[in-house]
Amino acid sequence: MASKPSSKVNHIPADEPKRQAHNAEASAATALEHELTFRDAVRLYPKAIGFSLLFSMAIIMEGYDMALIGSFYGYESFRNKYGNQPDPDGGMVISADWQTYIQVGGMCGQIFGLYLNGWVSDAIGYKKTMILAQIIMVAFTFIVFFAKNIEMILAGQILMGIPWGVFQTLTLAYASDIAPVVLRPYLTAYVNLCWVIGQLISAGVLRGLLNLDNEWSYRVPFALQWMWPPFIILGTVFAPESPWWLVRMGRHEDAKKAILGLVTPQPDLKFDADAQVSMIHETNELEKATSAGTNYWHCFMRADLRRTEIASITYVAQALCGSVLMGYSVQFYERAGLSSNSAFTLNIVQYSVGAIGVILSWFLMARYGRRALYIAGTTSLFIILLVVGGLGFAPQNKTGPSNSINTIESENDRTGAQF
Repeated sequence: MASKPSSKVNHIPADEPKRQAHNAEASAATALEHELTFRDAVRLYPKAIGFSLLFSMAIIMEGYDMALIGSFYGYESFRNKYGNQPDPDGGMVISADWQTYIQVGGMCGQIFGLYLNGWVSDAIGYKKTMILAQIIMVAFTFIVFFAKNIEMILAGQILMGIPWGVFQTLTLAYASDIAPVVLRPYLTAYVNLCWVIGQLISAGVLRGLLNLDNEWSYRVPFALQWMWPPFIILGTVFAPESPWWLVRMGRHEDAKKAILGLVTPQPDLKFDADAQVSMIHETNELEKATSAGTNYWHCFMRADLRRTEIASITYVAQALCGSVLMGYSVQFYERAGLSSNSAFTLNIVQYSVGAIGVILSWFLMARYGRRALYIAGTTSLFIILLVVGGLGFAPQNKTGPSNSINTIESENDRTGAQF
């Protein structure tokens, strides 16, 4: 007879008295976690913070990667290499159609990666999923680095979009799983800052290579995409697996080890790893009972339709608030009359202002809440984008409107980054 896998009795109680004790243990752990102050949480969970920041490096990498293509349209060497139609001002230019294909192609890859991550991470865990996605990212970067034509650039963007989509959900899920309640808003909001950090690094690299008038002006930024995965993979190897995923897999002892690998015990703070495992187990059981007999169709039924609408609009707002235009900022600045050097310099300024906006949102969110920020942010963005679009109709021989567009566009990036 095959031996049964061993586990602690208090993790899966067999009778009612033990189940009551198990529930009491889980309730006590939940109460302690909710009573934990920010300062005490930082003292108790420094490793969890560090590993969350490590996983978030993938978003810095993604922000860097995604900002490259849109800015390359302002590179004369890139346009002459991959352009598909003559520029009236001389040289070649990439048509609006192909710019759209590349932009949408990357998004299609991300959508596929977003859905793929749910299945893969649930099957093999967060750590293996991150390592696998990083390896795939390294492989697909070769396509854009050695691209011979615009078609290869498009293929590379589509394929790289797959790991990009994985990173977007995996980093947030890992941060939520390993951090206590009091730290989750900060660690998940930090992911948004990582986007801007990556974009800022990209803007700095592109500005530094702008005057390099050969193919390496755009190949070097592509090659720098390879510098991120080795560090992320190495750190992920030593990071604990998500205890929530381990409990869902029935690996309670491994979950306890993972929790102990995330904390630094303090003599003046109560902490019980077994109680944490019990809390996770009970939460999972409650979720199973709540979701039994439900499917995606229930999201659109009367009882849950309102929540589905709110969640959908919340995420759609991030794409419709004008943030997509940030990828074409260099082109906008050049069309508004700035030189290439000035356009790329202002590109750095806009992402720096965006980083300030993200940091401000942390404090504003704590004071006014998410709903107030969304309403105020979308209202201000509506006004800003309306003014920018209106100034675009000014005669080309007028420099005032062009300067106003550049200034307002930077303000738009600061506001949009808060989303």
